[in-house]
Amino acid sequence: MKNIRSSNKRAESLIELVMALFLLSLVLFEASSLLKNFTSFSQRYEKNLESEDDINLFFSFMENDFTLYSTVSVKSDSIHFENKNKSGLKSCDYIISNAKIKRVAGTKLTGITYFLNDVEDISFTYNEYDGIIIMQIKVKDKEYKKIFSTNDVEVIK
Repeated sequence: MKNIRSSNKRAESLIELVMALFLLSLVLFEASSLLKNFTSFSQRYEKNLESEDDINLFFSFMENDFTLYSTVSVKSDSIHFENKNKSGLKSCDYIISNAKIKRVAGTKLTGITYFLNDVEDISFTYNEYDGIIIMQIKVKDKEYKKIFSTNDVEVIK
C-alpha cells in the first residue's frame, strides 16, 4: 500500500511539475513576444527621434546664421548670407546637394557642413510685408516649415 501511495504522490508531483513547466513556458513565450514588440517600437521611436533631432539641429544652424551675418538674399531653392563690412565670416550658403542640405561657409578657408539625409525639396520665400523668410523642407515624405525673422539682417532682393 505504501508503495502505491508513494507512487501516486510521485505521479502527482510529476504532473504538477509538468503543468508548472508548461505554464512557465507560456509566460516566457508571452514575455519574449512583448520584448520583441517593445524592441521594435523602441527602434522605430529612436529613428524618428534621430530625424527630429537632425532637423532641429539644422534649424538651429540657420537661426544662428541670421544673427552672425548682416545681409541675406533668398532664391527659391537656396539662401545666401553675407557680411559686407565685418571681418571674419564673409559668406554662407545653404543649398541642396545629393539629397542633403549643404552649408558652405568661410573666408580664406571654406567649411562645408552637411545636414539631413533624404532631402526631397527645400524652398525659401521672403515675405517683405511681415519681414520674415519662410523655409519649407521635405525630408522622407515629411514636410517641415520654419519662419525666420529678418529684423537683424538686411534682405537683398
